[in-house]
Amino acid sequence: LDTSVPVTIAFTPETIGTANQTLSISSGDPRHPYVNVKVSGTVQAGKLSAPARVALAGSSGSTTTKTVTLRNSGKGMLSGTVQPFVQGSPLTLIGGPVSFALAPGQTQPITIQFAPASRDKISANLAIETTPPPGTTTIVVTGSVR
Repeated sequence: LDTSVPVTIAFTPETIGTANQTLSISSGDPRHPYVNVKVSGTVQAGKLSAPARVALAGSSGSTTTKTVTLRNSGKGMLSGTVQPFVQGSPLTLIGGPVSFALAPGQTQPITIQFAPASRDKISANLAIETTPPPGTTTIVVTGSVR
């Protein structure tokens, strides 16, 4: 009698790379009471694609916004957080901090607001922390008054 039984294997990796394990199966077969089956899985990393620079221009006393798209251009999942600008800056990350989890090819829009109170030009770094693999990407954001 030839029968089969489906087996579900959960794979919840915490690191990038290949994981190998042995699945031990016991049976009523007197010739093969125990069988070890090698199981392996590969975790591929996500890859953040984001602009290196973003420029906003506005009038003193007015508000300007720009939406930037973050994209996972890698082959694995990518999670991360976009950190807000320092408090009191004329640059603001709307809804920040912004957390995201992107499958390959997925995107996450983020919106930056510029509300200049003076004619000064400002430059600030927008930090995006990602995992896996762990890393930080920086977008240089500038704001200038027309």
